Amino acid sequence: MKLWKPSHSRIFCLNSALAATLVLLGCGQSGSDPTEPSSGLVTLSAPIADDEGNVTFTEVEGYPKSAMLDPVAEPSGSERQPFVREQDRMNGGPVRTVSAEAVVENPATPESILEEIAQLRATPNDVIRNPIAGKPGQFEEIKLQPNQIDAEQTRRLQKIVELAMEVIGKTFQDQTQEQYFSSAVVYLAETRLQLALKGDESQAALMAEDAEALFKRDESSFAAVESSFKLLQLTGAKAQEHGDEAQWSVAFARQARMFAERFPQETSRVTVGLTKSGQQCDALGLTDEARRCYEILVQRYPEAPFAQVATAALRRFDLVGKPLTNFGGPSPGGGVVQADDLIGKPTLVVFWAGDSQEFAAALPQLRAVTQTVGSDRMNVVAVNMDGNQQSMSQLASSGNAFATHHIFFDAAQLQGARNPFEQFYGLTHVPSMWLVDAQGVVRNVHVDINELGEQLAAVISE
Repeated sequence: MKLWKPSHSRIFCLNSALAATLVLLGCGQSGSDPTEPSSGLVTLSAPIADDEGNVTFTEVEGYPKSAMLDPVAEPSGSERQPFVREQDRMNGGPVRTVSAEAVVENPATPESILEEIAQLRATPNDVIRNPIAGKPGQFEEIKLQPNQIDAEQTRRLQKIVELAMEVIGKTFQDQTQEQYFSSAVVYLAETRLQLALKGDESQAALMAEDAEALFKRDESSFAAVESSFKLLQLTGAKAQEHGDEAQWSVAFARQARMFAERFPQETSRVTVGLTKSGQQCDALGLTDEARRCYEILVQRYPEAPFAQVATAALRRFDLVGKPLTNFGGPSPGGGVVQADDLIGKPTLVVFWAGDSQEFAAALPQLRAVTQTVGSDRMNVVAVNMDGNQQSMSQLASSGNAFATHHIFFDAAQLQGARNPFEQFYGLTHVPSMWLVDAQGVVRNVHVDINELGEQLAAVISE
């Protein structure tokens, strides 16, 4: 699957709450190394506030707002009041009125609470079970309407957060219950992730807060690893969802580097995170961020399968300021295009694919710019990346023509992911454009279509 290059790569401004979350995740921080473990990924003074400046937490009966950050003793039975367990009505259990005495005599154990979480997770989202009056232990299943399912799912997720925090509060300081503590942390992190992906913006900051607290508690613990990995998954999912918004891609890259710094033993997760975040930043022209991810991958995990991808991308980044030498390929009608043939005029290299919607959208603008400059003042080399002969023929037709040279690999073993340019230069997204001056020196390996005319004029005027 190709990563398509957007039309521009400037930093976007999101709404205030989400932008604040991104800053907490590491975006916009200048003058500091985001991979430095002693400083931590984020510095939180307060969780994310709503539009009116109010901070919202899910309160747990008898526990502080953040059991992990500030555990306190459970209130005595005399301080508890009878309450109705509304979550049981929502999630398939009986509706029970619990007295203060009953709570003291039969307090919920970490194990029983985790069992309740497991039951909540296993219950179908489109069904609730209501107790039948006068028939203890019997329930009536009610099928929810489609418009009710999402709200029901959100309620269950919020209840799981509450229950997980309750287990954390009970087990935080007891090493003999570390297994229960770790299970609760995993449930909490996974549920916060789901809520964040459903649009609850405050969860991103809370996930970062939890991950930082767990790392400081025990940096080698299972809980610390899993909470940080869920945060990495969140930034990755958001970077993919908002593909043309640079802030999320930067957050993803910085979180991937922090995860690699803190948990180098998690080889598979580290290498995948560094590769994906590097490619995401690369596609947006965020070369510095991509380079940092790729360099860690190559230097610390040279035997990993993705290290070859990173090495190729770094080779491409390093072209800038150097003569273009390792470049060339066969023409569709016979012959070969070589780098030496292009010296004497500025050259625009366009990597394209027929199935790229972004390339199709950019083609009119690309034709207009190149035709304005004229083939007498510049070369345009169109490099096909999908191996589709029909697409190649259509592009070379008079109506779509914009290139002075074409490179097309018709051998099956040199097409798709095995294309030599993808293998050697790590080109995983199209369209992509390089600019080379008349002396054959590479000026830019990530030309923005909206800046093409200006950059061409500058090179031609030299």
